[in-house]
Amino acid sequence: MNTKYFEHIVVYLSVLVVCVIIALFARMLAIRLGADDFTAHIIFWSVVALGIIIYSILSILVEGLFTALVKFFFPKKQEEETNDNVSKIETGQTIESTNKSSSIQHQHSIDIDSIRQQQQKIINQKEQDKRAIAIQYTQQQFAPYVSDKDLLRLCKYIELYSAKLPLSQVEPINIKGLVALDLFHFGWNIWNHFRVGKQDEISLFLKKVFAITFKEMEIGSIKSHLRDDEKKGIIPIVQNLSDHQITE
Repeated sequence: MNTKYFEHIVVYLSVLVVCVIIALFARMLAIRLGADDFTAHIIFWSVVALGIIIYSILSILVEGLFTALVKFFFPKKQEEETNDNVSKIETGQTIESTNKSSSIQHQHSIDIDSIRQQQQKIINQKEQDKRAIAIQYTQQQFAPYVSDKDLLRLCKYIELYSAKLPLSQVEPINIKGLVALDLFHFGWNIWNHFRVGKQDEISLFLKKVFAITFKEMEIGSIKSHLRDDEKKGIIPIVQNLSDHQITE
């Protein structure tokens, strides 16, 4: 139970006990003066009720008088106490509001980080799927025309190209049965699949990886021939490598 409420209960019980005692004396006095029992009971309860009413009125008057005297003699102190109470309330409200705001911001930060991580996983998965399609396409097109060792190296070069990583210490791929037109088409198909750079970059890629075939050809010339005779050759132009995998 709250201490303040307990104090009020004690005070009112004390007042009630005093009123009852006074009422008992009044009842005894009435009986001695010749009153009957009914009249004595009425006097008893009337005195109790009157005592409680008088105490309540006096409490209100005294409290009001005390407050008025304090305001009159100590106006600054009363104002300071009022301001302190208001300041405490405002400070408590500010702290509570700040805590709620911090909690909401923290929750939003967690949600945003979770969304960002989830989206990054989706992007990474898409890139892996796209790279896997290109590798499978390369294996299908070159397996009959290059050695296993050269095919593994070619797939490695494709992975580096898709990740925009530089090609260092490139060993040219030896091919048999394919001509420059097939390599032009292959280069354009890979570039169109990844779209990670300009056609100059895929032309440089072809120049380095198939150095034997393009020994006498400049990068600009390779670029200009990437889409020559799109339907001709062993390796034709393919608009979508994913669809090409399905049809085969």
